[in-house]
Amino acid sequence: MRSLLVALAAGASFACSPEPIESTPSDVIQLEWTMGEQFHVATRTRIEASKSEMTPALLDEETDADPIGPAWSDETVWTYSVTESGLKPATNDTLYPFSITATGEQVSLAVIKVVADPSLNTNPALLESDPTIYLVFREDRDRLAGIVTFAFEQGERVERAWSSDELGKSWSILSQSQLTEASTFLAPFSARWTDGERLLEDGRSVRSYTNDLGGVDVSFSNEMGGGLVTTTYLPDEPWPTFTATNSFEARLLTGAETERRRTHAPPPNDEEFDYRAALARSININKAMKLEADVIENGGFSSRVKDGYEPWAGNWWPLKTAELVFGYDGRPTLSQRVQDDVDAIRLEMKEFEELISNPDTPRSEYYAAKREYKQLERDLTLMLKDFYRDVQHDIDAGRLVIQDGQLVHMDGWSYEIDELSPMDKYALTAQLTAPAGASNPWLASAAEILTSYFPHGDSWWGHCNGWAAAAILTHEPREDRVFTAGEHDITFTTADMKGLLTEAHYSVRAHVYGSRYNSEEDDITDLAPGAFQQVIDFYFRQQQVPVVFDTTADTAVWNYPAYGAELVLDETTDPTALAFTDINTASVDELQTLPNISSRLAKRIVNYREKHGPFQNIEEILEVRGIDDEEFVSIESQITVEPIRRTFAATADVVFTTDGVAPTHIDGDTPEGFTKTWSYELVTTRDGTVVSGEWEDPAEHPDFAWVPYDNPTQPNQYSGENPHLLYSELLSFIGDDFDKR
Repeated sequence: MRSLLVALAAGASFACSPEPIESTPSDVIQLEWTMGEQFHVATRTRIEASKSEMTPALLDEETDADPIGPAWSDETVWTYSVTESGLKPATNDTLYPFSITATGEQVSLAVIKVVADPSLNTNPALLESDPTIYLVFREDRDRLAGIVTFAFEQGERVERAWSSDELGKSWSILSQSQLTEASTFLAPFSARWTDGERLLEDGRSVRSYTNDLGGVDVSFSNEMGGGLVTTTYLPDEPWPTFTATNSFEARLLTGAETERRRTHAPPPNDEEFDYRAALARSININKAMKLEADVIENGGFSSRVKDGYEPWAGNWWPLKTAELVFGYDGRPTLSQRVQDDVDAIRLEMKEFEELISNPDTPRSEYYAAKREYKQLERDLTLMLKDFYRDVQHDIDAGRLVIQDGQLVHMDGWSYEIDELSPMDKYALTAQLTAPAGASNPWLASAAEILTSYFPHGDSWWGHCNGWAAAAILTHEPREDRVFTAGEHDITFTTADMKGLLTEAHYSVRAHVYGSRYNSEEDDITDLAPGAFQQVIDFYFRQQQVPVVFDTTADTAVWNYPAYGAELVLDETTDPTALAFTDINTASVDELQTLPNISSRLAKRIVNYREKHGPFQNIEEILEVRGIDDEEFVSIESQITVEPIRRTFAATADVVFTTDGVAPTHIDGDTPEGFTKTWSYELVTTRDGTVVSGEWEDPAEHPDFAWVPYDNPTQPNQYSGENPHLLYSELLSFIGDDFDKR
């Protein structure tokens, strides 16, 4: 077992060191794995209904589940393989610095490779990205020293890497946050196999509760994004058996369950990437999460994204009008021929929606309304399939033809091709270029009507999430483009292209911080000020990339991409708070400034907390060999285990691009937009690491944030994305030069 390797390694260090090495207490929670071991973790994420409150696909007459509100994705199964254990790298190895403790002792590392096995997963977008993740651990503390990811984005293999140089602390940004699609949440090092609460170095705590399974449930703070994480640990397991946040869940699968889910023999998993080289280029996550000295000294910062990466202004394509299908600017389009019939059914469905979504509806009426709603949804689906099947057949049979730039039907009606709606124009182009036997591309318009047309819905329902992602990941269409389909030229206007890019970016790969406020049961102060500060500092100032914020804290969602911020920072720390020495965070050099604390004693203090976790009170320092009552009395008035707190008054002016312009709008030198101002208090550790904060106005701040970074060409089958509009096919019509990367 891994614990035996650690014990042997510790014993070897003791043999050549004049200083005895503390052993880790047996009641500290630690994972157990062996070299070559393989295990599987299933994860799922919360799907926010960001376009509307009622999504028909959420209604399932076979279950009693409440159809209203957020849903969860299907599970992704990740294969974790222990490729290194008990590793003590050589001095010239990239991994070497991560194996050295604060007192110079070398400890062992482990490396776990994580992949999404195609024999256990069916999501086309996931399989297209084909992610491979390397997790580098310091084994004695189960701390992540590094995370390296490789994944396909727009056909290219892209690496991302993060590292931590603060592995001696019990809390860890890498180990207590979610930077990958696979699970990386681990409890702080000092958590015990017993009931209780333990103080961490940053002033927060970790709580553990014994459970009926012979293990413990552990709760702790999510270091990026805020909120609470709960995990379940069982003895002798290589990973937490269950992990949950308000938007993410992971569970350790048994071998039998894994094999039941397998669809075919697993492929060989022998592809290797140079994760060491990537780790050498990694982002130091600890530095990224701090208020750096120059920011404090300068009273803030002013940062914007790289030139040319500003998001473009667009239209949010409201769900009340469905102009993507039925046309914008009053232009007549083919799909309008079915609109009146759709409206009649939608009006009936609205009555049942109100009954279903009302918590006071009696149970019998609730299920009756649910059945009626499902029947109307089926009627609407069949009507749309029939209508668009006839369109496809009429074109194939020559009853609907292109003449002099018009789509002309033998019954006498016609439409200007270049004035068709974006979705109808896409479908016509796709049919004219499709091989024989291809599926009906007009179903893209049907899918948009089914999932994104609510003529009697709330005014804020729209495509703001798709537009925000497209505005960040693609260049603004500034000129009309002509595509030749067979013998016919079809013009895609800038508005057509913006609308179709919006539709094609509804579900993208993204990092998410905070969670949507759905009701009074949720925390309206989330997104927390500390997480907000981390996001604008990390992405605007250090990465220079845009961020999407839901700019209102209430239940409505208004996603806008932001591309810059000006932060004004004023330190309000009580000077007396800095007079003490925190024995949980002080370095060897800092500890030596205390009376009677020699270099050797300082190293013993640091070594003690490396093995036991932070001191829970100042008297616990007497457990360190060589410190007796006399030494304690001499330092008692100068030391503390209460974290040194610094406070700052902060005001951030964040610059946004708007989706409130006409579909035909084209930006000038600066994107059309607006500025939002938010004020808050920040609390940091002595070295500037952000730990908490408070909004000046609890109801005036962003609700959540997300950073899109890739749009797969294959639809995400679990996201509600339009399955009949392929991003790769769209780019073949309008050009593949929109990608900003």
